[in-house]
Amino acid sequence: MGKVMFYKILSLSFIGILLSANSVSAQGFTDQLIIHYKDTASTKRAKSIANQQDKIKILTEKNTKFKSQLSKKAYVVKFDKEMSVEELAEVIKQLETDELIELVEPDYKLELHAVPNDTNYGVQWNLQPTDAYAGSANAEAAWDIEKGDADLVIAVLDTGIIAHEDLVGRFVDGMDMISNLMLANDGDYRDADASDPGNWCGGQKSTWHGTHVAGIIAASTDNAIGVSGINWNSKIQSVRVLGSCGGYSSDLIAGIRWAAGLDVFGSPVNLTPAKIINISAGTKASCTSSLQSAIDDAVSAGAVIVASAGNDNEDASLYTPAGCNNVITVSAVTTNGARGSYSNYGAVVDISAPGGNWSTEILSTLNNGATTLGSDIYGSMWGTSMAAPHVTGAISLMLSVNPNLSVAEVKNIVQSSARAFPAGTGSDCNNTLCGAGIVDIAAAVVASKVNAPPVITIEPDFNADAGNTVQLSATVEDSDGTVVSILWEQTKGVAITITDANQLNASFVAPELEGILEFTLTVIDNEGAQVSATLQVTVMVPIPENINPAVNAGLDATELSGETVYLSGSASDTDGIIQLVKWIQTKGTAVTITNQDVFNTSFIAPAVDEILEFMLTVTDDNGAETSDIVQISVKTPPPVNLSPIVSAGQGYELFTNETGLLIGSASDSDGSISSVNWMQIKGGAVTITSANQLNASFIAPAVDDNLEFMLSVIDDKGAETSSVVKIIVSSPQLINLIPDVNAGADFELGINETGFLSATANDFDGVISSVQWSQIKGVPVVIIDSHKLHAYFISPAMDSILEFELLVKDDSRSVVSDVIVVSIVNNNTKIVDGNQDSTEEGAIDITEEVTLDDNEVEPVDSIDENDFNDKEIESSDTAAEEAGKTFAASNSYWLILMFSILVVRRLLGKTVVAGS
Repeated sequence: MGKVMFYKILSLSFIGILLSANSVSAQGFTDQLIIHYKDTASTKRAKSIANQQDKIKILTEKNTKFKSQLSKKAYVVKFDKEMSVEELAEVIKQLETDELIELVEPDYKLELHAVPNDTNYGVQWNLQPTDAYAGSANAEAAWDIEKGDADLVIAVLDTGIIAHEDLVGRFVDGMDMISNLMLANDGDYRDADASDPGNWCGGQKSTWHGTHVAGIIAASTDNAIGVSGINWNSKIQSVRVLGSCGGYSSDLIAGIRWAAGLDVFGSPVNLTPAKIINISAGTKASCTSSLQSAIDDAVSAGAVIVASAGNDNEDASLYTPAGCNNVITVSAVTTNGARGSYSNYGAVVDISAPGGNWSTEILSTLNNGATTLGSDIYGSMWGTSMAAPHVTGAISLMLSVNPNLSVAEVKNIVQSSARAFPAGTGSDCNNTLCGAGIVDIAAAVVASKVNAPPVITIEPDFNADAGNTVQLSATVEDSDGTVVSILWEQTKGVAITITDANQLNASFVAPELEGILEFTLTVIDNEGAQVSATLQVTVMVPIPENINPAVNAGLDATELSGETVYLSGSASDTDGIIQLVKWIQTKGTAVTITNQDVFNTSFIAPAVDEILEFMLTVTDDNGAETSDIVQISVKTPPPVNLSPIVSAGQGYELFTNETGLLIGSASDSDGSISSVNWMQIKGGAVTITSANQLNASFIAPAVDDNLEFMLSVIDDKGAETSSVVKIIVSSPQLINLIPDVNAGADFELGINETGFLSATANDFDGVISSVQWSQIKGVPVVIIDSHKLHAYFISPAMDSILEFELLVKDDSRSVVSDVIVVSIVNNNTKIVDGNQDSTEEGAIDITEEVTLDDNEVEPVDSIDENDFNDKEIESSDTAAEEAGKTFAASNSYWLILMFSILVVRRLLGKTVVAGS
């Protein structure tokens, strides 16, 4: 906050209040006065102080004390409670009758200016007081005067605006004016959806530019989140004219016309035309006649158009719309008031505003989506695109405080209230380069404000009897301030004394002479506006005569037929008593009045719609008669229409591009259905076929989506009922077919024989990517070509049950297995003395240790799909040779056998499978 600069002078009539505050404002109540004494001896002042304490106590009926001394001649007086401006006026008037007192003024309480509580306001240098940042727009001081008219509409012609958390509740209906499908980037042409789908182009990310501009103008302020906008209350209208890779001037022209409420071919009428149009975009080109015509028409319709000067460090007259007539062109300054090195300049520039640079950017509302919509964030940008919305925000507050300003007056005030450019910035601006100065929002709002004088409502002229106390009554309202002085004065007739002449309700005693007395009430507001009103009172000397009684037949009423209706009358007689009371019916179907001779009676309302009239007549004790009439409107209660019953059906799921059915039902128990209408309320837009029938249809969009449709029906009496159905659109999912695998039939095998593992595998929707044979049970053997469908092994030299598992994986990584069982039987075993004796030539002693080579396969329970993704499948030749070496070390028999196997295998050839 800046230093407090506050001074206030209050004269006898309170006309001269001067307020010039940078961080404080005054309240209308106070419990202290400041008394300034003339330069007199201290003893005289002391005596006067004692006298004034007594005088104040008598005047205010409040205890007082001299609290402190400001100087040799100035003292602070404190009351025991606060007094209003009106109460202080009389006290000051009486105190200043003391010849030792020079001046008495209220010691007002002060409070801080409106400072928003938004979390990031502290870094928004562009809105803060100018004593902190010479290049600031000085918005903070403006908010004590005006925060924005909620009915004012500000159009932002840009990339569209997202529903950011700090812009909630600030929108009116907008329009997407982009007519090129590629630029639109939202799958459609011009429509009412003006949100930003992202303007990414080639390798460039989406900027969310329109959302950033809107946040500078009108981010929700004082809501304890995000950033502060210049305008706290007015509405934003998004008009989308820029899309992916930019936009066309024809769309900008259409956007300007639509925003101003003008006709645009093929587009609906804008029901909430904008008073200000912000265009933070442009191109290097001359202003075309079509664009100039649209601007001129919009200005004629009452819209103020603000355009950024451009960011190419060139003459802004070379750019459009900055170089067009009838726009307020804005260049950019940095924190110290220097011209932004990028900012366009020249004679067409009208004003400058904060635009920042790479190191001092402007913080506002943004989104973190690189291309399409992501999450709400707060981010910074710099450029004349940021400068223009500061001027737009200033104008919105100006039109809020004074909606009658013309477009020309707005521009004049913006320029005349601007601050001069500072010198010595290193890149000084001047009026030739950067317009009239730096926009000063507070000064512009003050210059726009027109003081509304107080409004007096005074009672009509009336008569008064001589000798009676007569009341003078009035009411006063000051829409933009407070009343500081009230005074009743007699301006005609026999002189009388007015009691409480400085109050709205005064009085006097009417003289004993007939005649006309005239009184003038004068009031003055806190900005010196003075208004008066006159009242005449005719004084009458009463002649004794009978005064007719006053009678009241009661209030007119509406009653239902068949109900009991009560008549309640009253009467009075100021100079006598009421002798007779009589009720008679004067209009309508005849009814029976219960008792016609009393004030309070009743009757039964007839069963027809009509107006009945009754007259109450009273007679006083001098025969004077007075009457009054009351009307009773009889209504027959209308039958209650039952609303139709409607169902939009059950929600369901639907594949993309399929036909969706909308099957509704409706009935009306006391009438008939007159109209049916299906309407889409959520999801990507689809075309509803037979939308005016209970059974309708549509083609699902080509992308996953959640759609909602509302069925509305209206019966023959106008009652309407709706129902909603939700339909989920999803893409069909392809199902991978699992491979068909067969490891072959179980078989028997003798010891030391070759066992062949021969399998088949088929994949109906792909190819087999890998094969793996593994032994899972029995005496371990070496499997040759274990990565092929056709493999083999040498059976062990003993009876055994062997189990082999074949694992097959397809190109979708689906794994399937099958198991084959091989029984090893020794048909040549001899039994000697009850013991097994291996006497066959070449037989192997089963007690001899068998050593497996590096290809040893241990039983496994499961297989991981990565087990054979990255492993090199060994050559079956190499495996066989290694196996031969190992077995030869045990027994020469094995060497001969393996050599035979290799020869056979060479003759048979190789079997190749997918993945081998």
